[in-house]
Amino acid sequence: MHDDSSDLDPPARRLLLAVDELLRLARASDDRTAWDRALSAAGLVAGLPGFLEPRYSPLRLLAITVYFDSCAATADRERLDLAIESLRRLRAPDADEEEAAHRGFTLAVLLNARYDLLSPAQGGGNPADLDEALAQPFNPRHSAATSLKGRLLRIRFERYGDTHDLDAAVEELRTARALAPADPAAGERLLATAALGDALRARGDFTGSLEDLDEAVELLRDVAETRRDRRPDALTALGVALLAHAQAADGAAAEHSAAEAVRVLERAVADTDAGHPDLPRRQAHLGDAFRTRARIRQDTDPGVVRDLHAALDHHETALALSDDDRWRPQTLAALATVHSDLGRRTPEPAALDTAVNAWQRAYDETPEDDLRRPYSLGNLCLERWHRALSEGFDAGRRDAEFRAVAAGWLDIADDVRAPAEWRALAAFRAATVLLRLNDPSAAVLAASKAVELLPLLAAPSRSRKEQEKTLAEWQRLPEESARIAVEIGDSRHALELLDTGRAVLWSHHGGLRDDAAELRAADPERAAALAELDAVARRALHGDAAARRTGVFRRRQELVDEIRRENPGVGRYLMPARYDELRESAADGPVVVVSAGPDGGFALALTDDRAAPLPIDLPGLTAAETGTHARRLVTAWNLVRLQPSSAEGHEALAECLDDLLPWLWERLAGPVLDTLSLSAPAGGELPRLWWSPCGPLAVLPLHAAGIPTAGHSVLDRVVPSCTPTVETLLRLRRAQRGRPGPEPPALLPVAVPGDPALPYAEDEVRAVAARLGRHASPPLLGPSATAGEVLRQLPRHDWVHFACHGLHRPLDASQGGLRLYDRTLTVLELAQARARPGGVAYLSVCWGAQGHRELPGEAVHPAAALLISGYEHVVSAGWTLDDDSASEVAEAVYAGLTAAPGTPSASGTARALHGAVTRLREAGREPRVWAPYVHFGL
Repeated sequence: MHDDSSDLDPPARRLLLAVDELLRLARASDDRTAWDRALSAAGLVAGLPGFLEPRYSPLRLLAITVYFDSCAATADRERLDLAIESLRRLRAPDADEEEAAHRGFTLAVLLNARYDLLSPAQGGGNPADLDEALAQPFNPRHSAATSLKGRLLRIRFERYGDTHDLDAAVEELRTARALAPADPAAGERLLATAALGDALRARGDFTGSLEDLDEAVELLRDVAETRRDRRPDALTALGVALLAHAQAADGAAAEHSAAEAVRVLERAVADTDAGHPDLPRRQAHLGDAFRTRARIRQDTDPGVVRDLHAALDHHETALALSDDDRWRPQTLAALATVHSDLGRRTPEPAALDTAVNAWQRAYDETPEDDLRRPYSLGNLCLERWHRALSEGFDAGRRDAEFRAVAAGWLDIADDVRAPAEWRALAAFRAATVLLRLNDPSAAVLAASKAVELLPLLAAPSRSRKEQEKTLAEWQRLPEESARIAVEIGDSRHALELLDTGRAVLWSHHGGLRDDAAELRAADPERAAALAELDAVARRALHGDAAARRTGVFRRRQELVDEIRRENPGVGRYLMPARYDELRESAADGPVVVVSAGPDGGFALALTDDRAAPLPIDLPGLTAAETGTHARRLVTAWNLVRLQPSSAEGHEALAECLDDLLPWLWERLAGPVLDTLSLSAPAGGELPRLWWSPCGPLAVLPLHAAGIPTAGHSVLDRVVPSCTPTVETLLRLRRAQRGRPGPEPPALLPVAVPGDPALPYAEDEVRAVAARLGRHASPPLLGPSATAGEVLRQLPRHDWVHFACHGLHRPLDASQGGLRLYDRTLTVLELAQARARPGGVAYLSVCWGAQGHRELPGEAVHPAAALLISGYEHVVSAGWTLDDDSASEVAEAVYAGLTAAPGTPSASGTARALHGAVTRLREAGREPRVWAPYVHFGL
């Protein structure tokens, strides 16, 4: 870069001096006319012949500075447009790194200003400006440039809700702060610190991370205490961070943060001039702080009502002062929320009417294309519902009000502009109202809408923890909806609801159904378009971005409708399987779906010859007792897991099973088998039966239910198997039918010996490999049994045998799995391993069939993962295995699979396991030894 003007010809040198002088005068006077003169002179630079040549570099840099300072001083649309277009023309092909970075930095600042400062009516909010700004070259060694990049990434997060942008923003801003002068009072350091604090606040607010929010508050408090210019800005940022901290924290920490947020935001409002454009937003933030403090305080605290009335005053003031339509719907919704809180405290007709009217106002004044409109409608319906239930409401009008409320919620459920969370909640609430109206058929249809949205609530773009948290909140919905359907005699619909609402986390992994792959093959163009829309539509809602994305949800639904209409092969794209398809799964024996409920449970038995599932009433199967047994069993397991050599855990487990297995027989298994007339025929094979349990029942060993001493047990009457969902079994059957014929098996034996707790692992896999002979690969033992090597070999084998430790993580089940030599092979990795279709996966592993403690019906465990990946038969254990018998059972199972002459066959896996377990039981072994074993699959 040229540091002086020595290469300039005389006219260009005179132009440089003139522009420099006009810039100095404009800065000194801050007069628009002076800035206009400076801009006119800068515009002459672009008209110079050959102005992009290197010798004109000093002039170009000076012109860039004029554009930047002018827009900072005046910020009007016309000036921004002129500056941006001029800077685009000032792109020199041979500019050095410093000049390119200077120009790019200035252009990014101006594009950001146009995007962020102007209203949509003025041309602001155009994502192309944001993308162009981020595409500029940023000097990674310059604090201001790195800080700008971080702020731009943060703004893009606000628009799209992509947490990758927010994480990147935090890292860029950390770098910017490290690059700034060490003096805390230095302007560049303060700006970088403030930007980092605000980004951490945004991330903590979005994720609920108290660690991020603690750091944000600390950083922003330092800025507020140090900064002398623009102090109200610093106080506002600190107050908003404290507010977020109060909403995420609990107890005394939440109370302290809320009280400080009120104090800080009061100072910010007091220090803001009456006509300042940010005053309405600061008033609204202060209203939010009062409302939050009211919610955190004890109900008996008289300050609650004072805080709520203070919140009303500040929100009303914000509305009166604001002429920016972008913020009005948000402030109206906040105001209505305060009225709702007051209505809850004083459920008198006047207070309830006020809350209804406030939400009606928010709804009426929200534009049609704003996503807050269905949000406000939902809350309006909720307030009308509460008012209709109150004692002071006119009983004669109540049913009419209920119908209006249900209709409003159904409108939201059908509104493809809205995200799945709002639609599902609205549909479920509509079902609740319709039940109150004694219209169960309509209630089932409404609940169905909610259940069918569950897969979208666990979209892959969300983190696994977010998916699990969301599903935990909704896990009772499918069972409650199915119960209504059973009560009105619609067992087909009940079964569809139960199957749609389980194993939702697996629905995106292709093993249960691979709609995306089928669509890519049938219509790659629409598949690509849908994937692009999903990338936006499935991102979590955040901040003010919501109002700008309403069209995405609508367009996505329109595209899905097109796919279903124009591609016959995928006509039921993203729709759950229907009963007429699901009953194919019962080709070899009944499939029984079981649910426990508040007043008793029910089972739905599928047989391939029935037009509808057979409902079986189970009055003794209550949710309360089921939960008690499940918790007791989990407690006993944990004692064994944490102290495997202690007798206490094993004794607790034995006592638990002594009570549990007879209870399961009397309440569940016995009535089901009796109703289906299932028992051993004289001189013939036992019939097959598949259990598909819902909710906490998935924790319990249904396959082992019985009173062996009395000759009553599941094992005496059927060969039992389990399946996470009926559709899982259906897909396995269809895949089996689609293969040309059985292939010779290829077994991969894997063992991690050397641990004293696994004394027989190596002997076990060598014995198994010997049984399979030429069909077995050399065992992967010890150091060769690495996760990478297993993943490399699995696709080439359709049989696999693992003898190793299992890692059970009850609150993070997807990160549990099989402990190999170098690391844990996780549940998610197993699901994506993709074996050759068919075959057997044998897990001689503890905890191989135990998943998430809060989501047992999701079946997030290694056994289900291997089923998803393509194995037709999976043998696993529900809890710890007895080392003395584990090898004995494994050898017995493989002996059964290789007993017939010729090629070993996987088809007899369930019967082989049944025989091995029955022999253990008949030899007098305790249930804790034989009951863990369970067969999944065909």
